[in-house]
Amino acid sequence: MILSSIAFLLSFFSMAIIYYFSRITMRKVLLVLANTIFYLYFGLNGFIYLFLITLVSYWAAKRKQINLVYVTIIIILFGLAISKYFTKEFDIIVPVGISFFTFKIVGYLCDVKNDKYAPVDNFFDYYNYVFFFAQITAGPIERCNNFVKQINELDRQLSYEELKSGFVIFGLGMFEKIIISARLSTVANNIFAQAGDLYGVYILLGIFAYGLQIYTDFDSYSNIAIGLAKMLGIDTMRNFNVPYLAHNLSDFWRRWHISLSSWLRDYLYIPLGGNRKGTWRKYLNVLVVSLASGIWHGNTANFAMWGFLHGIGQIVANMFHINISKKLTFNKRMWQIIGKISSIIVTFAFVNVCWLFFRLDFNAAMMCISHMLKFDGWQIDLTLLGISYFEWVALWLLIGLLFISDLFRYFAEGIKDFNRLPFIVRWVVYLLVVFLFVMLYPYGGNYVSDFIYSNF
Repeated sequence: MILSSIAFLLSFFSMAIIYYFSRITMRKVLLVLANTIFYLYFGLNGFIYLFLITLVSYWAAKRKQINLVYVTIIIILFGLAISKYFTKEFDIIVPVGISFFTFKIVGYLCDVKNDKYAPVDNFFDYYNYVFFFAQITAGPIERCNNFVKQINELDRQLSYEELKSGFVIFGLGMFEKIIISARLSTVANNIFAQAGDLYGVYILLGIFAYGLQIYTDFDSYSNIAIGLAKMLGIDTMRNFNVPYLAHNLSDFWRRWHISLSSWLRDYLYIPLGGNRKGTWRKYLNVLVVSLASGIWHGNTANFAMWGFLHGIGQIVANMFHINISKKLTFNKRMWQIIGKISSIIVTFAFVNVCWLFFRLDFNAAMMCISHMLKFDGWQIDLTLLGISYFEWVALWLLIGLLFISDLFRYFAEGIKDFNRLPFIVRWVVYLLVVFLFVMLYPYGGNYVSDFIYSNF
């Protein structure tokens, strides 16, 4: 069941009405039922697997025996490896969201092992954490203590501000998915389907379209999930923070898929030694973590290359910063601004070219890079993109709005600062979004199409 589908939304808001008028015990029961029904929708076998590892990890954490915790972590990671990388050999159906809930459980076990917090007492609190419907298929990879603490404080009246903020975040996520991401996917899909016959500007446009598509698609899912959770009185971690305005690759990974990059930092990079054991050891750790990120997404050569390129890119950028840019001094503010903008553009270009290895198999990605370098002018035939002139103009309008929105989030605190704007300004924005939704919805493509990261 997809979070942007009519069936899910009707189910959620029906449950939410009962939830608002219930006491804390009943709210927890409703969450257990909602989480169970939602995951059962994807199949009984996946539910049984997730229930069993939830039960085993809960028991292992309660026993708090180091060796038992280690064995449980190994078993769970082994299950992830078999499910993701040996499906053909064992002819198994991969449980939905396995990459995300595996990391949630392993992170919890590591935190308990390291005495960051006590094991969760109530099994159903832990069950709600692992199975939480808004996060189970594509994250964010929430930390257990933050989630459980909040569901134990739900015996209160949810405030108007919580409901309004949650609905606004949810609405913006739906707009991103249905109106922006769907149109970008049309352009990207049509270009890459014909990539063998296209060159230059078409390949550049395909790369640009897919880079924005995967951003708006994943950011839309995160915003929908964050908004739904907030409407239930639960604050979840932010998963994106204007990543395409990052000034280097390290900054990019502090802004992109924050829950994954922070998980890899806390449970892989730092245990490997982080930056505490010398420069070259730090570079090796960066490369290992980047490769792990690539392999987490898929078991083919293109994902490994994607991770490898990001690792090498971070190392090269760090070397450049230490040996060159750090030694340069700019006396004028204007030159500092030019340098910052230039670094943002270079980072954006590098990240988007790397997306080729995320979107295509290795050979197809290399072919696209080769075709990209064979430039044959700026003229574009819109029929090859599968869109009309109106949709072409609307696409650039939406990209402009996305850029303005990201600039606002870059210099402000997002929804908090937005809520501080004058009443009339906020309602102008609301009405503009509704107007664009109504005008562009017929051209938005399939609004119930799956989210890209649901495949991981």
